[in-house]
Amino acid sequence: MDWDPANKIVICWPKDSPKPVLSEVVKQAVEFNGKPEAVKKLESALGITMTAAKYNPGGWYYNEPNPYIPDEPARSVIIANKDKSYVNVDYYPNCRIRVNIRWASVADTYNVTYDLSPIERTLRAFFPGQEAKFPAVMAKAKEIAEVTKQSNGFKRANVAEFNLNGKTVELCSDDFNFVSLVFKEV
Repeated sequence: MDWDPANKIVICWPKDSPKPVLSEVVKQAVEFNGKPEAVKKLESALGITMTAAKYNPGGWYYNEPNPYIPDEPARSVIIANKDKSYVNVDYYPNCRIRVNIRWASVADTYNVTYDLSPIERTLRAFFPGQEAKFPAVMAKAKEIAEVTKQSNGFKRANVAEFNLNGKTVELCSDDFNFVSLVFKEV
């Protein structure tokens, strides 16, 4: 633990770890505070960092790895772990939030283990008080993911809609997604 008198903050880090570079900590704190509340909520619920798109200044945020960004270093991580799903999240202000459970495009889906927990964590963060409906949403998410997995992505289940707190929440599968949770900003 250390005190930074210039910024008037206390900085803590795990025991037996090197002291973090204070300028990086301050930069992350400032960046986090400038993000839309929905982005902060996604980052907190999913344990990810979302980045404002540089080539789309309309307020789009995404997390890495993002399969649509060419030459992204994280793509090699996706390919190296092609037997596991990964989460890809998009935030479009005043439009939609999309949480995708994806597989690496170089893999067939039969041998990929998918993890749907990011969908449930997103539901808990954005739809408190609706927990009684989550089992039905998660069962449908699993059904959609299984249809995609068992057909190697060639067959997709129909879109499913749920009403949570007066908002329509959709589950679908497209592109390299086992299943996607899509909803308008709450």
